[in-house]
Amino acid sequence: MPIHQVLIQRRDGHDASSGPGDPWLLAALWTLAIVAVAAAVRLLVWYWPGRVFDGVTSHIWTALAWDLAHGHFYRPLLGPDGYGGTRYMPLLFGIQALLMRLGFDPIDAGVLLMQGSVLAAAAALYAALRAHQVPRGLAVPLALTVFGTVIYQQYCTDLDPDYLAFALAMSSVPLAVRSVRHHQSGWLFAAGLAVVLAALTKVTALAYLVPLAWWLLTSARPRAAAWFVMGTLALFTLAAGVRPGFAQDAKKGEAVYTAQKCSLCHQVAGKGNKTNPLDGVGAKLSAEDIRQWITHPVEAAAKAKSTKKPPMPAKYGSLPAADLDALVAYMQSLK
Repeated sequence: MPIHQVLIQRRDGHDASSGPGDPWLLAALWTLAIVAVAAAVRLLVWYWPGRVFDGVTSHIWTALAWDLAHGHFYRPLLGPDGYGGTRYMPLLFGIQALLMRLGFDPIDAGVLLMQGSVLAAAAALYAALRAHQVPRGLAVPLALTVFGTVIYQQYCTDLDPDYLAFALAMSSVPLAVRSVRHHQSGWLFAAGLAVVLAALTKVTALAYLVPLAWWLLTSARPRAAAWFVMGTLALFTLAAGVRPGFAQDAKKGEAVYTAQKCSLCHQVAGKGNKTNPLDGVGAKLSAEDIRQWITHPVEAAAKAKSTKKPPMPAKYGSLPAADLDALVAYMQSLK
């Protein structure tokens, strides 16, 4: 039979013995997917809960998240607490910090984030396969194979940004495909935003721009490819230059707290006078109440019916406005 007739038959589904409809191929893929997921569940149940992360890197991510949850967005390269430099991008530990602020234990937050990232990676891979018209019965087991790798087995006991970066970057593929098929630039912007978020998780994810731009070029959309690359790079540059103002104010406020020797009467994180601990004050008092305690301590003590002696001195009401605002922000971060 001529080769073109064989290709036509396979295209029409008449001979699928070695194509995506091959039952042996599907059975093998589904077996791999089921075994991978079962092994993942077994490993997770065996290791968690009650343990800590296995790798040192995971503890660095958790330390960054702890800092952010308490008002420190990247410690200075050299500071009173030692070396604080890092090359890690902020999105992963930012999400972990948010979970911690919502009440999750730091380790539990990390495990939830890691496994959620893997699920998101599988979903993104499935969406990308379906966007390229891979049959659903083939796309599902292929997507689930992310659980069957040595890398995933390692990250069952650790925290790492790779899967979250992959999930965000891979999600740009179906968004870009939808943009071309429906001639809607909004979807292409969403694809670029996904790449930016991936790069804010792991900067090397910017490499996804290359295949996506090439695909746009080969789809006869050179102008869209150019705008996509330039717009995404500009958005990443803008996002990478933004630092949360509240976190910076809180950091400055900690410096004011130290300079004013507040630890002689108060304690934070086990440091200072244990008679008047401030841990959790940000969850108990509003910003205005905190400011009142600093600027008008006598009135604030009377309002709170506090009888602690000696009373807080009123001299801090004369602090410069910027220092006062920063000190209030620092107190608010103590939750």
